Amino acid sequence: MADFDSLRFAQDLKGVEFPSEQAERLTSLIRDYIPADAVKTNDLANTEKRLDEKINRLEERITSTLTSELKQLEQKMTIRLGTMIAAAIAIVVAAQKLV
Repeated sequence: MADFDSLRFAQDLKGVEFPSEQAERLTSLIRDYIPADAVKTNDLANTEKRLDEKINRLEERITSTLTSELKQLEQKMTIRLGTMIAAAIAIVVAAQKLV
């Protein structure tokens, strides 16, 4: 929300033949009910930009972590598969010697 220009607002009301006293009173009421720390459009834009940056950094960390964990899992699975194949070959060789 842009800063409220009470003088301009009162003048605009008077410009459309709004009674001067009512224009000033209405302007005063509006000014009193708009908090000084009301969120401005540029505040929202800056907050959105910071949130986007944080989300992007978080996505990068998650992707990096998952990639690393998947590589470790792949190595473990390769070792287990190799061990199972070696054990199977040993069992087949032992069974052939018995026959």
